[in-house]
Amino acid sequence: MYNDPVRKCFLDPHNDFYGEDFVRAYLTVMRAQLGWKTSRTVWNHWCDGPTRQPDKCGTGCYARMELGLPGRDSDRIRANGTSSSGHWRVEVVSMEKRQSVALVVAGLAVFLTAARTHYLEQKRLAAAAEGFDGKRAFGDLQRLVTLGPRPPGSPALDKARRYIADELGDAGVEMSYDSFVATTPMGKVAMRNIIGRLPGVRSEVVVIAGHYDTARLPGVSFVGANDGGSSATELLELARVLSRRRHALTYWLVFFDGEEALERWSESDSLYGSRHFVETQRKDGRLSRVRAVLLVDMVAGRDPQFRPEADSTPWLRELLFSCAHRLGYRDAFPGGSPLRVEDDHLPFLAAGAPAVDIIDFAPFVRGYHHTAQDTLERCNPDTLTMVGRVVLAMLAELDRRLSS
Repeated sequence: MYNDPVRKCFLDPHNDFYGEDFVRAYLTVMRAQLGWKTSRTVWNHWCDGPTRQPDKCGTGCYARMELGLPGRDSDRIRANGTSSSGHWRVEVVSMEKRQSVALVVAGLAVFLTAARTHYLEQKRLAAAAEGFDGKRAFGDLQRLVTLGPRPPGSPALDKARRYIADELGDAGVEMSYDSFVATTPMGKVAMRNIIGRLPGVRSEVVVIAGHYDTARLPGVSFVGANDGGSSATELLELARVLSRRRHALTYWLVFFDGEEALERWSESDSLYGSRHFVETQRKDGRLSRVRAVLLVDMVAGRDPQFRPEADSTPWLRELLFSCAHRLGYRDAFPGGSPLRVEDDHLPFLAAGAPAVDIIDFAPFVRGYHHTAQDTLERCNPDTLTMVGRVVLAMLAELDRRLSS
């Protein structure tokens, strides 16, 4: 079906709106209205852009649709649609069965109007996703990894904390610490969450969060490049991008201390920073302002598999995969049956705040989670960029939906 020799930028046939499935649905309706039981159908759509990514199409798009009665070559309706910067022009090339002309042209006009609307939505989403510099974020990751293992209470984590605070300050982000003393199996341990605030026009809040500590693994030099390092650097680069933008909702970028267990994972020995943060915000009455929580964890791995997380709020989980697919990242966000993981989103969910965990399950499957193999060599700046673009697209959608 897609065999035109010009440079192509085909929209994904499995896309939510464009593609063969939608066209067939449209033709089914048209056949019913025309009284045709069957018909021969030809559909082509292409753009003159240089890539195949749906969000990178050029402005000169072309669509052709042909309806034909089987066995009667003269009874067919063919129409062309062309696009320039999102404005569609419909041209009926040839037409027989004239009693149905008005119906077909009207139906095609509705279809192309909807296509134009979707094109503009894709363009808006692609623009919102721009600006994230994965190479710069990878540079942050390199600096954190050179500090070595960074478990709670360690001098290395204190150095990481100062680095994060300095970078937030350089980006012009309002920063504060959320300090507390946690009761752990190893005794009292001082911990500090880092909070960056980006005020919006409205007081409602979207939390973008991740942890910056690494697991304490006896006998293992665990530098946590992906698990602990990537989430911190992802948040840093998001802070740089978002600090230069206007937005309706207020953003809190929260770096959690003490996500990892100090001895053995349990309800009491894990998620220290997020549990403390949620309880503090609840007591102060500020948790009621939180409209969504986007948690990033292990977001730099090579060949990632971001599967749906089972406990995440369904509408946020659907938004995550919708944005990822619309940006062309279906392979890295394959969908499928949800999988459950205990992470920093759980305290928010328990307190009634919508939350989604954006987490790569590949490290569990490939066996390097919480091992000495979690190094920079396992990480890729392109993955950081991909997740950053998806998060930026989600924030734009949340800004539009929740502030309207």
